[in-house]
Amino acid sequence: MSESCAFPRAFVAQRLFAEWLGTALLLAMVVGSGIMAEQLAQANTAIALLANTVATGAGLVALILRVRIATLLAREGWSAERGV
Repeated sequence: MSESCAFPRAFVAQRLFAEWLGTALLLAMVVGSGIMAEQLAQANTAIALLANTVATGAGLVALILRVRIATLLAREGWSAERGV
């Protein structure tokens, strides 16, 4: 990349890592909720689907809220050094 590029390499690398991490967490959440639902429901498919849907939805909400809070704190200048 040249010096006149709009995004420095560090920024692009940070964005790629963030996308990778979010995808990995989402994948782990979906797979884990599927396993949990299968074990919880045993042979009842309807209960397994309901449990999988609820667990995936709750995990997705938690992931979105966590990212939103981290983004807001980063904009305010908070860091681990300040106790957050």
